[in-house]
Amino acid sequence: MRLLGLYSLYFAHALALWGVVVAVLSVFRRDERALKSAERTAASILALTSVAALSLVIALVRDDFTIRYVYEYSRRAQPLIYKLTALWGGMDGSLLFWEWILSLYALLALKLGRAKMEKLIPFSSLVLFLIQGFFLFLLSFRTNPFDPMAGPDGSPLSRMLAATIDGSGLNPLLQNFYMAVHPPLLYLGLVAFAVPFALVLAVLFERDHGTSWMPVVRSWSLFSWITLGLGIIFGSYWAYIELGWGGYWAWDPVENASLLPWLTGTAFLHSLYMERKRGLFRKWSFFLVSATFILTIYGTYLTRSGVLQSVHSFGQEDPSIPWYMRLGTIFLFFMAMILFTTIDLFIARREFMKPRAELGSASGREGMVLYSLMLFSLFAAVVFYGVTSPIFYRMFTGVELFNGPEFYNAKAVPVTLMLLLVMALGTAAPWKKGGQGELKKALMLPALAGLVCAAAGTILLYSRREWWQVLSGSPKALFYFAALFALSAFSFSVIGGRFLRKVREEKARTGRTASSLASALRVSGGNIVHAGVIIFCIGVAFSSMFQQNFQEEVKIGESFKAGNITLTLSKLDHDDLDADISKVNDIRIRAIVDLSTDGRRFGTLVPMRVHYKNTISGGQPPAYEAAIRTSLFRDVYAVMSGFDIDKGTAVLTVFINPLVAFLWIGGLFIILGGFVAFLPRRGAP
Repeated sequence: MRLLGLYSLYFAHALALWGVVVAVLSVFRRDERALKSAERTAASILALTSVAALSLVIALVRDDFTIRYVYEYSRRAQPLIYKLTALWGGMDGSLLFWEWILSLYALLALKLGRAKMEKLIPFSSLVLFLIQGFFLFLLSFRTNPFDPMAGPDGSPLSRMLAATIDGSGLNPLLQNFYMAVHPPLLYLGLVAFAVPFALVLAVLFERDHGTSWMPVVRSWSLFSWITLGLGIIFGSYWAYIELGWGGYWAWDPVENASLLPWLTGTAFLHSLYMERKRGLFRKWSFFLVSATFILTIYGTYLTRSGVLQSVHSFGQEDPSIPWYMRLGTIFLFFMAMILFTTIDLFIARREFMKPRAELGSASGREGMVLYSLMLFSLFAAVVFYGVTSPIFYRMFTGVELFNGPEFYNAKAVPVTLMLLLVMALGTAAPWKKGGQGELKKALMLPALAGLVCAAAGTILLYSRREWWQVLSGSPKALFYFAALFALSAFSFSVIGGRFLRKVREEKARTGRTASSLASALRVSGGNIVHAGVIIFCIGVAFSSMFQQNFQEEVKIGESFKAGNITLTLSKLDHDDLDADISKVNDIRIRAIVDLSTDGRRFGTLVPMRVHYKNTISGGQPPAYEAAIRTSLFRDVYAVMSGFDIDKGTAVLTVFINPLVAFLWIGGLFIILGGFVAFLPRRGAP
C-alpha cells in the first residue's frame, strides 16, 4: 500500500504540471484538443489521488505500522470508525484528503462548465491545476503520508517487526462522532471556494461581459457556504460536549480560521446577488471572492504550520528544518503569489470592473447591501487582526501575545447589532425606484414591535435576579441586550411581513393556500437565513452572559445545589481498571448523577472521564465526556473534574446554560435557508 500510494502522488504531481502546460496552450491558442487534454488530465489526477487516499485508508484499517502516519494516528484496538477518520486526523493525511476533494471539484468544474461558459474554462482550469500542483508538491516532497516508519536502527521498519508493535493512536479529543463529521464538512466547504475564485479570475482575464458565469459561481459559493457553515456548527457542538468547559466557541485561532472565509463568503453572496440583480458592486464581488479563497489557504497555514498553538492545530514544525523548507514558509510564499497575481490582474482590468449601473439611494436596498458588505468586511478584518497580530508580535518581540474572548467580544457585539439592523432595513427597503415614504410606512409597525420588545425584555431581565445582577453593573451590556430585543422583534416583524405579502400575492394569483405557502417558501431562502441569524444571536447572548457554574466534591449518596437544581451522586461506575490498555481502546469512569427540583426527580446525567493509551503512557490528562440535559430554555451541563474510586468521591462541575438550544436551532435555520436558496427555482435555468 505504501509504494502504491507514494507513486500515485508522484504521478499526480507530474500530471498537475502537465495540466498547467495544456491549460496555457488552451488559453493562448484556443486549442480544443488542449482543452480536452486538460479534462482528461483532471480525471487522471482524481483517479490517482483516489488511489493514494484509498491506500492510506487500507493501511490504517490493516494496522500497517511500516507507515509512519499509521503508527502516529492509529492503533490495533482503535474502533474502525476512528481508523477511517484518522485519514484527516493528522497533517499529512488531512492534506491528502484536501487534495482529493480539490481534484474532484476541479474535474466537476471542467465538465460542467464547458456546457455553459466554455470561454472561461481554459483560464479557470489553469488556476485549478496550479492550486493542485501546489498541494501535490507538498504531499510528494514535504508532508508525504506514506513516509516509512523508522526502526530502532533508523532504517525503515520491517513488516515482521511492525507486526509486533502497536501505534500511538488517534488524539483522544478526536475520538468523537462529531469530529468524524466536522473536518470533512469544513474541507468540503473550504476547498469548494477554489472554483468560484478560478472562474472569477477567468472572467477578469477574458473581460467577459456576459452573465452566464454568475449562476454557476453562485451555486458553487452557496454549496461552499452551506457545508462550511454546517462544519462550523458541528465543530462548535464537539467543543461543547467534548472539552468540558461548558462553552462552544472560545475564539480559538483555528476556530477563527474557519470563520474568516465564512464571513467574507457571506459578503460575497450578497455582492454577487446585487451584481446579478442590479449590475452593482462588481469590484466588491471580485475582491471578496479572492479574499475568501486566500483566507481558506491562510486557515490551512494556521492549522498545519504550527505557527499558533491550538487544540485544533497539528503542532510545531521540527526546528531543525531550514526556514525556507518549513511548511509555514511554503504556505506564505504560495499566498503571496496568489495575492500579487490577483492584485496585478485587478489593476490590469480596473476599467472592466466598473459597475454597470448607478448605486441610487443610500437608503434603498442597494445602499443597505453596501452597508452589510462593509460590516462583514469589518468583522472579518477584526478577526483577522486578532488572529494575525500575535504572530507578528512574537516575531518582533519574542513575547507571546494572546487575544482572548474579551478582545473579540468587545468588537463583535456592536458590529453584530449593526448587521441585524441593516439586515432588517435591507429586507424592508425598496429598490432605488421606491421612495423613502414607502420605507417609513413599511417600518412603522416593526419599529413599534421593537420598542415594545425592548421594554418587555428589560423587564424580563429585571425579574430574573441572577440575570439582573450580571447586567446591573454594566450599563453597556444592558444597552446591548435592550438593543438585541428591539432589533430581533424589528427584524422578525419585517421578515414575517414580507413573507405574508408573498403568500397573499401568490394566493391572489392561484387561489390555493397550500401551494401559495410552498411557493413563498421556495423564494424565502434569504429570509430563513436571516431568521436563523436572529435566533442564533439570542442563544449566544443569553448562554454567554448568564451562564452559572458550580463545583462540589461529593461522596456517593451526597447532594448539592446548582441554582434550583439538586444533584445527587448515586453511583460511581467504571470499566475494569486493570484491563490491558493495549488490548482495549479506552477505560471509562462514570458518575451517575440524579437531578431533581423541589424533591421531584426529572433526569439522570452520566459524566465520564475516559483513559486512552495516549493518556496513560503519553502523560496526557484523561478526556472529558460531558453529560448534558437539554431543554429549550436551558442546558444542565455536568463534568466529572476529578474522582477517587477508593473513597467513592467525585468532583462535579456543573454549568447552567440558558438558551443554548436557540444557538443550535438558529444555526440549523441558517443552513436550511442556504439550502432553500441553493435549490433551483421553478422556471429558473
